[in-house]
Amino acid sequence: MLQALAGTFTATGSMTTARQFQTATRLDDGAALITGGNNGSGVVLASAELYDPASGTFTATGTMTTPRELQTATLLANGTVLITGGISGPGAVLASAELYEPASGTFTSTGNMTTPRSAQTATLLTNGTVLITGGDNGMAVLASAELYDPATGTFTTTASMTPPGSSRKPPCSLTAPSSSPAATTALPSWRRQSCTPPLQWFPRSAPLKDHLEAEPRSRSAAAASPGPHR
Repeated sequence: MLQALAGTFTATGSMTTARQFQTATRLDDGAALITGGNNGSGVVLASAELYDPASGTFTATGTMTTPRELQTATLLANGTVLITGGISGPGAVLASAELYEPASGTFTSTGNMTTPRSAQTATLLTNGTVLITGGDNGMAVLASAELYDPATGTFTTTASMTPPGSSRKPPCSLTAPSSSPAATTALPSWRRQSCTPPLQWFPRSAPLKDHLEAEPRSRSAAAASPGPHR
């Protein structure tokens, strides 16, 4: 936990479940709602929990209607939390949305987005609606945007961004060459992405700075080397 005045971090209680790519949203009562994510072994989670700052502990709360990671979670003016989109499994980008009710600790479905999205943004506007922008539909980065109306529980399209908004997808995985005795991967196999330009794998035995220092030297040597005679 960050101690803002001191500018320091101190340990607090652990979550009930290990998670990555989850959401964390502050509720009106000061608690924080943690939803979904991935358990690090490729399993997308539907579970949720609450963090109590007074006790420094996490406790389980209701389960989402759909497992999600890379979703959004936005506190609405009425105190409920809107959960939108995300990924539920290999290639399964979601258009569905749901609402968390703090009083009952339950999730219920609401209207679907007009477009499946993961890693999008969701911003509460002053009129109480929520602006959803960009993200990724599993095949392309999106320029489209839409609005959620809590009064009707529906999404409607609005003007598109120009150019398409950047997806906040996790970084590319790093895989050791086949000649290496141990390969290193950052993400489950179904979520590994190609990197442009390709990322270079460095053996753990050699410090990264050695490779970074060697690269300029190798480029300088190549530039100084005479080309082939014509």
